[in-house]
Amino acid sequence: MPGMISNRARRFRACCKALVTLAAMVLCLCAAPAFHLQAVAAEYRSEIAFRVSRGVNVFPFLWRGTEFKDGRFAGAGYKPVESYFPLKEFDRIKSLGFDYIRLPVHVGPLVTASDETELAARADYVFRQADAIEAKGLKVIIDIHTPDRDRGYVYDAEGIVNGPGMYEAFKRVIIAMAERISRRPTDRFALELFNEPQVDCRTPGLWERYIGELTRLARHHAPAHTLILTGACGGGLF
Repeated sequence: MPGMISNRARRFRACCKALVTLAAMVLCLCAAPAFHLQAVAAEYRSEIAFRVSRGVNVFPFLWRGTEFKDGRFAGAGYKPVESYFPLKEFDRIKSLGFDYIRLPVHVGPLVTASDETELAARADYVFRQADAIEAKGLKVIIDIHTPDRDRGYVYDAEGIVNGPGMYEAFKRVIIAMAERISRRPTDRFALELFNEPQVDCRTPGLWERYIGELTRLARHHAPAHTLILTGACGGGLF
């Protein structure tokens, strides 16, 4: 019994010491000159070129692929967007007071491209649509979007991470998209690398390794543009 009391007392003293240390840290932070904190915040804000205030996610624009057969999308990969989502709709979106568009881009036609030439043609098509939207006066987030899992798609998030050759193909997609966005104004375009990936988030460090590598690739080819990242498990956890 005396030993138990002694152990409890030691733990209590340790907790008290930790609380005192934490309180001292808070007091130091609160005592920091306000103008210094404001200056640091202003410095970070000045480095962000892509600034938006009110946007809308546009779906299914650039989501309808051509026929998928024998592991690839036929022809151009994407059905002509004008056939189901006329560009004039963006004039209406602009008139409602929105200043940016989040553009989910179906990853399938890109990641299953048969070679670099086909990938380049499909990436160019995506950016022609993005340029047309930007010409309406709207900023654009290019969102590389995967379909929901458990539907048998080889190009869903799990398939991209674990499928034979798929992750290497996806890295080529990241490079192609980053190269193209780098040729456009940093205050008008941003790139979302991997929307809400539904992959393993229970293995420590696994997703961080994937997203770290993808980020380095994108940053190498688009050093000045805003990159948007997310956690695994649909964006819920890192």
